[in-house]
Amino acid sequence: MIFLHGSGERGSDIAKVKVHGPPKHADMDPDFPFILVSPLLPAEEDWDVAKLEAILDHIVETMPIDENRIYLTGLSRGGRATWRWGAERPDLFAALVPVAGQGDPATACELVDVPIWALHGDRDDVVIPEGSFAMARAIRACGGNRSRLTIYPDLGHNAWDPAYADPELYLWMLSQRRTDADD
Repeated sequence: MIFLHGSGERGSDIAKVKVHGPPKHADMDPDFPFILVSPLLPAEEDWDVAKLEAILDHIVETMPIDENRIYLTGLSRGGRATWRWGAERPDLFAALVPVAGQGDPATACELVDVPIWALHGDRDDVVIPEGSFAMARAIRACGGNRSRLTIYPDLGHNAWDPAYADPELYLWMLSQRRTDADD
């Protein structure tokens, strides 16, 4: 699982990566069922897909990774990068989980075959939930039927606490494999 954090965790303090999301849960659970990769984004930078792919290439070369079961998730700025990287390279990922992140509906047709579970708070005033709705509609308009959207009622930007605390999310991820996987 690759986890991309949000803007608030950028900088040089690696401990900030464990504040939210899967790194927080993996730190508390010694039986966390993933090899978790959580890069740290320098201050004032945005996620760069080329750099992320170099990290992924290194991990695949050096660790026992099932390339048919690579999962990408991120929150806020990392959620936006999840949509973007997933659309640029849908062949890489078994599933995408963008949380409180806005995608670009113009890229939705690239994602029709990728299982996606997007999660958002209905009162998010930082990244409006319409961005997640727009992606879900656009993917379906392209013929995709492998995406789902969870909207948390009465919740602002922090959709990641309930999303990543839900064991069902991890079970769902673990049940996904790339559709072009050779068995």
